[in-house]
Amino acid sequence: MTSTPPKKYFSPNRPVETKLSLEESLIKIEQEFEIATSLHYWFKHDTWSVQEGLMLLAGFSPKTIFEERVSTSGEKLRSVRVFIRANGFESDPDLGNQLLGPLEMYERIWKSGEHPEKSKPEYYLSWAQRKGIPPLWLGWAIDNGYYADSTTVDSTEEQLNKKLESTYIHLIGALCQLLWQKKEPDKIKINISKIIEDLAIYKGFPGLSERNLKDKLPKCIKAIQSS
Repeated sequence: MTSTPPKKYFSPNRPVETKLSLEESLIKIEQEFEIATSLHYWFKHDTWSVQEGLMLLAGFSPKTIFEERVSTSGEKLRSVRVFIRANGFESDPDLGNQLLGPLEMYERIWKSGEHPEKSKPEYYLSWAQRKGIPPLWLGWAIDNGYYADSTTVDSTEEQLNKKLESTYIHLIGALCQLLWQKKEPDKIKINISKIIEDLAIYKGFPGLSERNLKDKLPKCIKAIQSS
């Protein structure tokens, strides 16, 4: 006896499962699992050549194959014959042709400066970030520990510099207070002019000019007294 499938299988409201194209499947895999085997491979290299670095920044794997020809007007034209994305997946060459614009932009800006023939991967990323044209996969590189965001590094250094400056201000203020207590133990208010006179024996040392001391010492003393 043959069983009849449930009516829901014939319902027009039942979602139709469509077969994904290879390109769509690869994109789905990449989005779901964040696969970037090729980028992992390239970051194992100590250095990248200029061609490798700029291609990767633009979204190309250096294994991409280009075709070059000369137009009737003598202009050199370049197109993508085999497009392999920076993450290692092969895609439609037409998609690669859309990335030729960014690649040529990277090449023009790079040629405007002086750079080594080969550089560490971090060099290319730092350069692109300074120019305001970071690669689309910059976040991936940061998340995977291949690159330290220069803006984060700058912020951290700034915080460290402020902390160091605060430490020196309090240290100088404390020393001034100790010096004054030994010099005039009966007087609470510090006479900065007399301290500067005592420091005149160090005249000539960087930062110890009378003008600089008059500017900095009041801040240091005020910082230690208000703590």
